[in-house]
Amino acid sequence: MRASVRKGDPGYSAAAHKNKIFLDGGELLLCFTADEELGKVWVIVADAEGRAILNKQRTEPLEKCLEGDVRIVLPGPITRYP
Repeated sequence: MRASVRKGDPGYSAAAHKNKIFLDGGELLLCFTADEELGKVWVIVADAEGRAILNKQRTEPLEKCLEGDVRIVLPGPITRYP
């Protein structure tokens, strides 16, 4: 399965931001695309405090691709209580 929040990506879904993405068992918080079959995730690079690091022009966040055991967990059904 592939999931992405980027329009134009083959795994794009408007609800992809609700998925939980895991790489080698650890949850990723700044992942924008994940592909279980390829074993790759694309993430925004962050500093030690979790803030996005910008490129040299300070116009866009830096991105990187990580490889490993990728797992995409879809959100479960919403249970409403009276």
